[in-house]
Amino acid sequence: MPLTATVSLLTLLKKNNNKPWFDQNRDKYISAKAEFENFVTEMIGLISSYDDDIKPLDVKNCTFRINRDIR
Repeated sequence: MPLTATVSLLTLLKKNNNKPWFDQNRDKYISAKAEFENFVTEMIGLISSYDDDIKPLDVKNCTFRINRDIR
């Protein structure tokens, strides 16, 4: 599964990392977020077929909000 919307958003965000741009492009973020969540869900399913430690995970346990990540 290609992550076209996700990579596109991250590329644009690298050049425009500010709140006004992000607010104007929220629809791109929502699309990229959904695409990435689907990818993570698919990976959890595939990996959990041979690693029982992965089975209880869900997307919200494996991802962070892009604008709230303060690491």
